[in-house]
Amino acid sequence: MKANDNKANQRLTPASFNAMGKKLSSLVKELSDWIMRHDSDDSPLEQTPETVLLRAALFELRLYFNATLNLEVTVAEFYSQYAQAGALAFLWQSLKGRVHPEEQKLYFFKVVVDFPSLPHEIRVLIFALALNIHDFFSCFREPLGQLAAEFRDKAGAYGAYAGEDSHDSEIMGMLYGAFLKHYNPGMRKKKGYFTTPRPLVDFIVRSLDSMLKTKLDRPLGLADETLKILDPCAGTGIFLERILHQAAKTITGLRGEEAKAPFLRRYLLNSLYSFEIQFIPYFLNYLCRLEIASAGIEGDRCR
Repeated sequence: MKANDNKANQRLTPASFNAMGKKLSSLVKELSDWIMRHDSDDSPLEQTPETVLLRAALFELRLYFNATLNLEVTVAEFYSQYAQAGALAFLWQSLKGRVHPEEQKLYFFKVVVDFPSLPHEIRVLIFALALNIHDFFSCFREPLGQLAAEFRDKAGAYGAYAGEDSHDSEIMGMLYGAFLKHYNPGMRKKKGYFTTPRPLVDFIVRSLDSMLKTKLDRPLGLADETLKILDPCAGTGIFLERILHQAAKTITGLRGEEAKAPFLRRYLLNSLYSFEIQFIPYFLNYLCRLEIASAGIEGDRCR
């Protein structure tokens, strides 16, 4: 009974990340100002081929925000979005065991190469972050390092409770919600950003899987690769992540563990679709899904 109580105490909620969200909010404001100062003609950064590529990528990304995504962001808003993406991506990569900036840089370049069909804005953003990660880390080493360590501790405690199945989207969603509460509380309320509790998500996903099998003549349930699944309000992707988990569980049971990785890559790229009105949760959604799809790739190229 005592052991169960200890596990229950490890259960994370959005409130668990409140203090961390406040620290992250402060860091993102500093990082946004730093990026704005350095992405200019009189930047103190040495002009190297890499910094020229970075500025070109940021320019293209800003055009894409305004022209294609029709977000009509100001320059300051754009740098804020980029700083949020950079800080959250650093914490997420640290959670996955890639703590050193060189490891993060190589992973991001690998993603760009391995997944050429990624949405253009996601590819450009990941490319820019890969170019920028060393500068981020060198200028903000202490606060980033402290936040990364705190994030790993919290996520590790939750992992002990939740088991080994995927829960990245839920954790990133709770962190982003706590961050937004301090960084832009008006936006959180206006866009209605709230994290759906994982037990509720799992109940809905299991119910849908059962209905497909028993009522709609789909014996594989959610693992049926002819299905097209759309989440119209995806957030960081917790519903899609739990659908992946349920589908992989079915495939592993029927075809063995070796069938899991290729199935997940096909399923991610061909069966799952999502929409999200806020760009940062949309980006985090992709990071979590790419982590799953990247598992097992050894020189192969996903289409």
